[in-house]
Amino acid sequence: MKLTKWYPADVKPINVGIYEIKAPFQKKSYFSYFDGNQWGYRMNTTIEAVWFKDEKIDIDQISKWRGLAKKP
Repeated sequence: MKLTKWYPADVKPINVGIYEIKAPFQKKSYFSYFDGNQWGYRMNTTIEAVWFKDEKIDIDQISKWRGLAKKP
């Protein structure tokens, strides 16, 4: 699976869906659902990201994100 480069949090993804994210000052990556406007909670798995997609977080809780380079 090929992923995109890391983008800063102030650059919004083009597509709705699940993205890998990094939180400020943390090395571990998480998953979050982007609804086209806001990010959902950062979660450990993609399944959890979907379950909690309606629970929103502030943009300052994300430092960067990346997604799939092409549709699966």
